[in-house]
Amino acid sequence: GGSDIALPPEVFGELINSVQAKLNETAQKGIVAAVATSSRRRRFLQTVLASKGIRNAVVAYEEINAKSKPYIIGVA
Repeated sequence: GGSDIALPPEVFGELINSVQAKLNETAQKGIVAAVATSSRRRRFLQTVLASKGIRNAVVAYEEINAKSKPYIIGVA
């Protein structure tokens, strides 16, 4: 296994706000974006985003098909 790094609440809040801002920005362009993360953090991140009213899909890197060609719109 790996190790996790706990973020202070204010830094974690900034991270979530950054993700939300990027998703809102892309939605205004008519793009429905998904958030990609590690499989270990997928469920947690999905729960946190949902608690903020963010309903975009959260996928693990491993779930992205090798034949698909995802477009990176931002990194938070």
